[in-house]
Amino acid sequence: MFTSLDHLGENVTNAEEAENARDEYIHSIYSIGDLQTNVSLKLTQLGLGFDFNFCLGNVCSIAERAADSRILVRIHMEDASTIASTLEIFSTLQRFGIRNIGLVFQAYLYRTEGDMKAVLSMGSSVRLCKGAYNEPRKLPSQRRQMWTTISIALPPG
Repeated sequence: MFTSLDHLGENVTNAEEAENARDEYIHSIYSIGDLQTNVSLKLTQLGLGFDFNFCLGNVCSIAERAADSRILVRIHMEDASTIASTLEIFSTLQRFGIRNIGLVFQAYLYRTEGDMKAVLSMGSSVRLCKGAYNEPRKLPSQRRQMWTTISIALPPG
């Protein structure tokens, strides 16, 4: 059985809330045991909205603990305003040698196809979702059609 764990929450506004979310993920990873699973993160739950480096540290802590348990960490693309920072955190983790990271992309954004290809070329896995964010109508990158085919790379191991 394959599972995915998502500790719900996003857009936290202070370090205490973000640290609590980080600690819940780490505790959950310890509790998962031998299940074939991944954990799904929203970076605004881990501090992205108020401190990029603080968020990066939280994600590193979770990813390192997950790697010890051979668990994949999936980072969700949230609304369009967080995409550049999310990709930067992903790239930074890759440079740090943290490889148990995958990204979740929103199918409705024009830039998704190019971003996915770049991530796949790095050997990471991706997941494609419909997306639940109501982006502003003026956002030129939003599209109203789903792709008919996609390529997915599985994580090593």
